[in-house]
Amino acid sequence: MKKRIVWVDIAKYISIMIVMIEHVETHTDVVTCFLVPFALQLFFFSAGYTHRAHQGAKSFFWKKVKTLIVPWFIFGLFDILVSQLFSFQEHDLLFDLKWNLLQVRGFHGKLWFVAAIFIAYIPFYYFVEWYEKKESSSKNRRSLGFLLISYVLFSLALVYTQAMDPMLLPWHTTELPWHLDYAFIGMFFMFLGYLFRKEHEVVFDKVNTRLNRLILLLIYSALVYAPYFVTIPDRLFFIMAKVIVPITGLYLAIAYSKIIPPLRYFTSVGENTLIVFGLHGKLMGFMQGLFHRFVGGIYSTILSSTVYSSFFSIFHAFLMSVILIVPCYIINRWFPFVLGKSMKKTK
Repeated sequence: MKKRIVWVDIAKYISIMIVMIEHVETHTDVVTCFLVPFALQLFFFSAGYTHRAHQGAKSFFWKKVKTLIVPWFIFGLFDILVSQLFSFQEHDLLFDLKWNLLQVRGFHGKLWFVAAIFIAYIPFYYFVEWYEKKESSSKNRRSLGFLLISYVLFSLALVYTQAMDPMLLPWHTTELPWHLDYAFIGMFFMFLGYLFRKEHEVVFDKVNTRLNRLILLLIYSALVYAPYFVTIPDRLFFIMAKVIVPITGLYLAIAYSKIIPPLRYFTSVGENTLIVFGLHGKLMGFMQGLFHRFVGGIYSTILSSTVYSSFFSIFHAFLMSVILIVPCYIINRWFPFVLGKSMKKTK
C-alpha cells in the first residue's frame, strides 16, 4: 500500500473545507474571495505532486477510471435519485441524467470537478512521460521548458474562455462537454505540483519560516482585497484573478499545510475528499432545511449579518465534515467498490 503524505492530506482538507464553505447559503464574499481562488487549484496541485511517472498508459488510465469515473458515476447517480425522491422541487430524471453525462459546467452536472480532474490527467500523463524521456544536458533548462509549455497551454485555455462566442454552443456558454476547456488549466497546476516535488520542495521547506509565511499572507491579502479599494484595469484584473492570485494563494496554502499539526480529524477528512465532495451537497441541504424550520428566527438573523454569516459558514462546513467522517468510514470499510477499490482481506 502506498504511504500517504500527511501534508498533502492536510492540503486536501483545506480544499474541501473551502468548497463546503463556498456552497453553504451563509457564505459571504468577505470569506470566499479570500479562500476560493486557490481551492480547486490545490486539488490539481496535489494530484500532480503525488503522480509517479513511467506507468503504463493502459494500467494508469484504468486505475483512474476506477478511482475517479466510478465514484463520479455512483455519487452522481445517488445525488440525482435522492433529488427525485426527496426534493420538493420537480425533477425530470432523464433530463438530469442527460446533463450529468454531458458534463457541461453549470448545467446540472454532478461532481463536475471529479470529471474535470480525470480529463486533465489525459494530457498531463502524456506530457510527463514525454518530459521524463526527453534527453537534456541541462536539468534546469528542461524543467523551465516543461513549465513554460504548460503555462502557454494554460494561457490558451484562458484565451478561449474570453474569445469564444458563447452563442455558438447550444447551451450559450463557453464551457465544453466534459470540461475540455478546463483540461489545460487543471494540467498547469498539476505540473506545478509535479515539479514542486521533483525540483523545488527542498528549497521551499528551507524558506518556509514564520516570517515568510506572514509576508506571503500579507501579499496575498493585498492582492485579494485590492479591487475593493482601487480601480484595476480589466486586463490586469483578469491576469490577477486567473493567474497571480490563485498561484500566490496556492503556495500560501502549501506553506501552512506543511506546519499544521497532523491531527487525525484533518487527515481523515483529507484522505476522503472524494466522499465528502460527493455527499456534502445533500447533507448541506438537509441541515439548512432544519435550520430554517427549527431555528428560523436565529438563522434569519445570521443570514442578514455579514459577520455572523461569515463565522457560521465556517462552523457549518466544520460540522458537515465531522458528520461525514461516519459515511467515510462505512464506505471505506464495507463498500470500497464505490471508490474503485477492492475489499480489504481480513485474517
